[in-house]
Amino acid sequence: KSRNDPDFDKFEEALTLAKFGQFEDAVKEMTPFIKNEKLRPDAVRNIVKCYKELGREDEIKDLLSSWESENLINGKQALKISNTVFSDKNTTIQKKEEPPVLRISEDIDSPEIMEIDSVGIKLGENSGHGSDQIELDVSFQTGNHLSLIISSKEKTIIDNLDVGVKLNEMCFYSPIAVFKSSGIVLSKHQIKNGPKKGDWCMDIEIKNPA
Repeated sequence: KSRNDPDFDKFEEALTLAKFGQFEDAVKEMTPFIKNEKLRPDAVRNIVKCYKELGREDEIKDLLSSWESENLINGKQALKISNTVFSDKNTTIQKKEEPPVLRISEDIDSPEIMEIDSVGIKLGENSGHGSDQIELDVSFQTGNHLSLIISSKEKTIIDNLDVGVKLNEMCFYSPIAVFKSSGIVLSKHQIKNGPKKGDWCMDIEIKNPA
C-alpha cells in the first residue's frame, strides 16, 4: 500500500525482490535507504534478514558495526538486532499456547508500528489443526505489512490462507510486547528462484481491531 511517498514506493519495490527470493538484488536495492531516516528501520531490519536468508550470518556483526560507525544506528540498536538474529528459533512453524496479550490501541496504519517477530493464527476446525494456534515467523516487514515465507511442505496452511481471507484474533509477537488484532491476506505467490524456491510468500496487512 502506497503511503503517497515515492521513496516508500521504491523501497516496497526493492523489498519485493526479497519476497521472490532475489536476496542479493534486494540488498543492493535497499542499501541506499539506510541513509533515509524515515525508512532506515525497515531497511536495516530487512537487509539483515536477507543476509540471514543467504546464509551470511557471519557478516551481520560487521555490517552492524559499519552502520554504527557511520552513526546510522546506535550501539543499543545494534545489540538488539544482533541478539534477535542469533537467538532466533530453528523452526519456522510451531504450535504454542497463547500467552496473556494486550489489545493494540494505537493507529496501526502508522509506519511506526513495532517490529513483529512472528504471528499466531488459527486456521479453523476443518484445517486439521483444530483450535490450535499456529505460529509463523515474519520474514520481512514494512510498517503494518508483514511477509511470511511458508515451506511448501505446509500444504494445509497454504491452502487455508487465500488472498482476501480475514484473520481474526491474530497474535503478534514483538521483542517488547504481545498484542492481538486482525489481519487480511493481501497476496500469495510461490517463490520461483533462489534458496527458497518452491516455498510460498504471503503478505498480510495488520488491521485495526474491530
